[in-house]
Amino acid sequence: MRSQLTPHGLVAFVADGAVLPRASGHRDEPLTSHAVPFESPENLRVTLSLSDGSEVSGMGIPEA
Repeated sequence: MRSQLTPHGLVAFVADGAVLPRASGHRDEPLTSHAVPFESPENLRVTLSLSDGSEVSGMGIPEA
């Protein structure tokens, strides 16, 4: 997916459904209780292709 950022004019991508808060400041696991899955705003939503042929939608952060 990273290789698709530049051709789309993006610097970052956050997938819809991602759980962004971490369980604690020193762990990589996502917060499991009371976490709200991420949903991108419609005006920033893009769809990228995965290597297996499937697609993932989410928020594309455009270059400044």
